[in-house]
Amino acid sequence: MLALVLLAGCGGQAPATNEAVANDVAANAVATPEPEPAQHVIDEAQLLAPATAASIQSRLAVLERNSGKRVLIVTLATLGGRNIDAVSEEIGARLGLADGVLLLIASQDRQMRLSVGRGSMGLLNDREAKHIVEQVMRPDLRANRFEAGIVKGVDRIASELSAVVA
Repeated sequence: MLALVLLAGCGGQAPATNEAVANDVAANAVATPEPEPAQHVIDEAQLLAPATAASIQSRLAVLERNSGKRVLIVTLATLGGRNIDAVSEEIGARLGLADGVLLLIASQDRQMRLSVGRGSMGLLNDREAKHIVEQVMRPDLRANRFEAGIVKGVDRIASELSAVVA
C-alpha cells in the first residue's frame, strides 16, 4: 500500500547535523540515509541508473536555487520493520525540510510516502500530492518500473514547485 502523508511539525528548529541523524537512526536500528546539504538524491536501493540520478540531482539543485524549496528523493531497500511515516518524519525533521518535499520509497516493502513541508504546501497542495502518488507514480512502481515512476514524480513535483517561480 502506498501512503501519502503531510510532513508536519518540522519547522522552528535548525537542521540536525548528519552525525546526529546517524546516531539517532542507529539507536533505532534503521539505516536512514545521511544526505549532505546539497544532496537531493539518495538512492540506497539502487533503483536509478547513475545518469538518471545525476540528472535528477542537477534538476533539483536548480529548482532549489530558483525557488528556495529543497526536494529530497530517498530510496531504501527496506524500512527494517519501521513504519514509513516514522522514517519519513524523522528524515524531514532532522534535516530541516519544513519548506521542502521528501519522496521516500522503500522498494522491497512496496511503500512510498510523499511528504510536503509546510513551506511548500501553497505550491504543492494535498490534492496534487495525492495525484502524483496515485496517478503519476503508482502505475510504474506497481509494475517494478521504479526509475520511470521516480522520474515522472520528480517531473511533476518540480513542475508544481516552479510554477510560481517561472
